Amino acid sequence: MLLSMQSYRLGIRFLSSASKSSNRRIHWDPTVALVLNHETLFLLEKCSTRYHFKQILGQMMRTGLVGLTFPMSRLLLFSAITHPENLDMAILLFNYYTPQPNLFIYNTMISALSFSATQSFDMYNSMLHSSIYPDKHTLLYLLQASQFIPEVKQIHCHAIVTGLISYGYLKNSLTKKYLEKGQLGLAHQVFHEMSKPDAVSFNIMIVGYAKEGFCVEAIKMFHEMVHLGLTPDEFTIVGLLLCCGLLRDARLGKSVHGWIKRKNSSTDKRHPRWEDICSIIHCLRIEMKLDTEFSWEYFSMLLDPY
Repeated sequence: MLLSMQSYRLGIRFLSSASKSSNRRIHWDPTVALVLNHETLFLLEKCSTRYHFKQILGQMMRTGLVGLTFPMSRLLLFSAITHPENLDMAILLFNYYTPQPNLFIYNTMISALSFSATQSFDMYNSMLHSSIYPDKHTLLYLLQASQFIPEVKQIHCHAIVTGLISYGYLKNSLTKKYLEKGQLGLAHQVFHEMSKPDAVSFNIMIVGYAKEGFCVEAIKMFHEMVHLGLTPDEFTIVGLLLCCGLLRDARLGKSVHGWIKRKNSSTDKRHPRWEDICSIIHCLRIEMKLDTEFSWEYFSMLLDPY
C-alpha cells in the first residue's frame, strides 16, 4: 500500500532535514539500566508456549514493566518475531502498551507485518510521524513487503534521500526487486550506480536478465564480471544455464560445463551444488540432442533450488 501524498511529502521533508543534520536527537530511555537484568526478562527468553507468555506478561504488568521501552521491545520481539503465532498479541501490545516506541520496536513490527504491504507501510507512516529516523533494516523490511512498482520506487526514493542507498545489500535488494517486477531499466540503473559491484550484484543481474529472456545481456554481464576479476560461482552458472536453455546453444553449454569441471578439479569440494549443476547440464544436453521443443517448466523445476 502506498503512503498517502501528504504522508509521503511529510516523510520526505523529515528525512531530508534529518539526513542533513549532524546532531540528530538520540532517544535515550533512562529506565533501561534499571530493567535490563530483571528476572522476568530472563523468563521471557526461556518461554516456549503462548500460555507461559501470558503468565510472564501478567507478571510484567504487576511489576510495572509493561509500558517501558526496553521491556516492551523484548515482549514485541518475542511475540512478533521469535514466536509469530503470537502476532495478534504483539499488535495489541504495540497499540495500547507502547507509548514511546523506538527504532528497534518499529523495525520489529514492520518486519513481522511484512506479509502485508498495507500494514507494514502504515507502521512506517506512523514511524515517520513520530519523527523516528529509519535505518537500512527498515527499508529492507518494507522492500520485502512491497508488491507493486510504485511502492518499490517510494522505498528507492527514501533510500536516496536518507543516504541509506550507499549500503550494498540494500542496492542489491532493490536491483533484485526491480528485476522480479520486470523493470530491467530501473534495475540496470541501480546496478550501474554501484561504485564497486560485487559477485552478488552481478549474479542478481545475470540471473534476472536470463529469467526475463535477455540472454545476450546476461552473457555480456558475465564477461564484464570476469573482466573485473570477480570469481563466478554456482549462482552465476545458473544464470548461464538459463541462457543455454533459452538460446539452445550447445557450444555455450559445453563451455559452461568445461568451466565447472575445471572448477571442480581446483577446489576443495566445499561446494556440493556443483555436482547438481553438472547433472542439470547433462539433462540440458540430452534435451538439445533430442531436438525436441524446449521445456521451460521442466528446466525451471531443475533450477528451482538455486
